[in-house]
Amino acid sequence: MSSSSKWEATSFEILTQGHDRVSDQLFANGRMQVPLRINIKAAAQSESGELVPYKLSRDELDRIRLKDYHTNGPLPGAWKESDHKIGDWSDTFPNGRAPEESAPSEDDSQSYILWIQTTESGLKHIQATIPNGQGIWQTTKNSVALNAVNPIKYRISELHNIEYRKTEVAKGSWTGQKHVEVHRGEWTQYNWYFSTTTHQTKHVELHDYSPDNLQFKLGDKKLRNAWRMKAEANSLQIAYVWEYGQRQEVPFGCEYMDNPRTMTVNQAENALCVTLLSFTHPVRNNWPHNFTYKPWFEIFDIYGNSGRFSLRLTDDNAVEFESYS
Repeated sequence: MSSSSKWEATSFEILTQGHDRVSDQLFANGRMQVPLRINIKAAAQSESGELVPYKLSRDELDRIRLKDYHTNGPLPGAWKESDHKIGDWSDTFPNGRAPEESAPSEDDSQSYILWIQTTESGLKHIQATIPNGQGIWQTTKNSVALNAVNPIKYRISELHNIEYRKTEVAKGSWTGQKHVEVHRGEWTQYNWYFSTTTHQTKHVELHDYSPDNLQFKLGDKKLRNAWRMKAEANSLQIAYVWEYGQRQEVPFGCEYMDNPRTMTVNQAENALCVTLLSFTHPVRNNWPHNFTYKPWFEIFDIYGNSGRFSLRLTDDNAVEFESYS
């Protein structure tokens, strides 16, 4: 072979993972990606002038780009391509079907995957293109059609796509001594579980809740993740919001409660857990003040669709969820 600079693509096609291999769907939320498979077969001229199969290097394959079929130019800025998957969002649209068979390929062809995402809804026809060994751009003769669907926006006003429910988890009694006084009371733990229902919850990001310096200032790990403490003459309410994840045991108690205990949180799968601990009279404590933070969270489904919500504690000591913007 005289020079790799003389190679050219002799077979070049682009395929989707959709059932028909030429179309697919994705949510236009800027997170969901779908893969596009580019199959390419190349040949180069040998020293004798004969065309022989040529294997492209990784650097050469990395020059493959996607283009807009209708404009014959680069994809608009709202469409992004990557040679790797970003995040852990599902890449198969709801009710999507995979091809019945693997995409056919010849023994000496090579496959290259590009992942694509967008924030622009609508139908886009896409081709792949590559500069050959002589710098001439070659383009797939076929194109694929991607239908970018408007993303789901989770809101309180649309109760058909979210769910939140209250559960009484545990209750018991407590005793504590301060100086010569012995205090006795009851405690109850309530959990609220918040989840997306149109599609399964994947992830939750928490914001503006109980910063670490509050725990350090008060020197009490029992206030980890607390965003509201309301001490009244006959009761004490502490509200918490927990990182989305696995079931866990966390410490709880009031300031001078004997033998602080643990409570279980995150019992429900695929849901954000918010806890309210309610202590009965007399619960006078040494914490310096009541506090209120204004936490909010962004919840994502498995496709990357999302919604933002805030938390507040009502006068009746109920956790209330509101849309946040």
